[in-house]
Amino acid sequence: MLNNDFSKFGKHFQENLVQIMFEDRAFCDQVGEVFKVEFLEQKYLQQFVEKLFDYKEKYQTHPSSQAIATILRTEL
Repeated sequence: MLNNDFSKFGKHFQENLVQIMFEDRAFCDQVGEVFKVEFLEQKYLQQFVEKLFDYKEKYQTHPSSQAIATILRTEL
């Protein structure tokens, strides 16, 4: 059975991947084309990436730390 998620890499890897996606706009743009939130095991990571991609789609730019903090405070 083929596992189509990142569970075999563990929680730490997944958290680091999401952090890099947030901090590195170019990397996020590249992986965003093929990335599915279902690849992540943890619901909080899935929601964070969904908010990240939603912001990028709506505003056509990568969110700042302040913008993502506001989103997380108000929408979650």
